[in-house]
Amino acid sequence: MNPVLVKRFRGGEVESFHRGVVCIVDSAGKIVFSLGDVDQRAYARSALKLYQQLPLLESGAAARFSLTNEEIAVTCGSHNGEKRHVDAVRSILSKCGLSEAYLKCGSQYPALVEDRKHFYQNNEKPGSIFNNCSGKHAGFLLGCVDQKLDVTTYLDPAHPWQIAIRQAVAQMHEISESELVAALDGCSAPIYSMALRNQAIAAKNFCLAQKFSPTRQKALQELILSITKNPFMIAGSGRYCTQLMQSYPGQVVAKTGAEGVLVISFLTKQLGCAIKIDDGLSGPQYRVAQAVVEKILGDVGRPAQDLGRYLCEPIKNRNGLECGVELVDTELLENLRG
Repeated sequence: MNPVLVKRFRGGEVESFHRGVVCIVDSAGKIVFSLGDVDQRAYARSALKLYQQLPLLESGAAARFSLTNEEIAVTCGSHNGEKRHVDAVRSILSKCGLSEAYLKCGSQYPALVEDRKHFYQNNEKPGSIFNNCSGKHAGFLLGCVDQKLDVTTYLDPAHPWQIAIRQAVAQMHEISESELVAALDGCSAPIYSMALRNQAIAAKNFCLAQKFSPTRQKALQELILSITKNPFMIAGSGRYCTQLMQSYPGQVVAKTGAEGVLVISFLTKQLGCAIKIDDGLSGPQYRVAQAVVEKILGDVGRPAQDLGRYLCEPIKNRNGLECGVELVDTELLENLRG
């Protein structure tokens, strides 16, 4: 049974807890720290976006259509549907001559209440462009247009673009394609399951562009530049991945996934980290991640202090009264060193 990583207290009693896995590997792929079953399989969900856009850059499509670093970043994002996100996705679609109707990710309300007000007040439903995965889908579509592939079936696992993505995913995770277990993601794109150990390996490979072919090396360098210069496009206001990369500029690339997944590439340390919360709740993985980050990178002052709330977050009721706290078990990380 995996260890309890996060506990929620109310009135001094443990009210609930969250078990999970942490796996950290070095540049050689050797495990340097772990908690729980690192061979446990999990769907990477949106954490996979870091690798799903490799064909977009390796094919030269991003360059030929003059994608900006901000636009490249949003193709890797799980964005809030804020104006900057939506504008960037619309720009990508415009560059490849497609309308929003080609997006097959499904409609979704923006994450922030203030951005949802218009739809509520006018009894309207948002289009697919507000889906948190619309950037990823726009990247898929642009690649298909560039390669003169069918844009109506771009999510079919047998589509040439998805085959190229599957190959890149397997290579980055250092496993064979036959070991990938496929399913449909929330946005209907093909998604894959693999061991947490391999998800950590992929995260460290994201730091090691020099080990790959010149084409992949250039693609990884461009992705890292785009993401680290535009962390807002990966998530948005009030989101952990964005806040983390803003607080440690150029040192980390972090990407969350649904069902309690989070991967972190420690660029300057050449370490890869994968976290999975067993019950799939979104939130506990950020507490664990922040504890790991502060162990590896240290406290850099005010920005890190702003993230410190993830280690110990007060629970408030509807009257705003503090009635408990959610804590990461930092004692489990005592042996982790930077």
